[in-house]
Amino acid sequence: DELLMGHANKTEALRALCKKHQIDLASVAYMGDDLNDLGALQLVGLPMAPNNAVLEVKSIAKFISTVNGGHGAVREAVEYILKNQGLWDSVVADYAREAHAHGQ
Repeated sequence: DELLMGHANKTEALRALCKKHQIDLASVAYMGDDLNDLGALQLVGLPMAPNNAVLEVKSIAKFISTVNGGHGAVREAVEYILKNQGLWDSVVADYAREAHAHGQ
């Protein structure tokens, strides 16, 4: 787990994070909404944007949420990824089984 905040250059922060964890940028999904996200969005395999992103970001996003940032855009993006990887049903089933795992 790692959280990066306060970086003036998000592109370089993303590059450094991926290098540190040996992650190929083509394997990264990145959601951004403003001009300072453009560099990072151009590097990743799945550029994403919330509904209220600036037009320049939305023009390069492969996924645009139906909702604004702070209102479920990331949750919707995770659902999109899991469904496209064929993992959504198993994730739903795992959460549904939690009730039975605790004797409910």
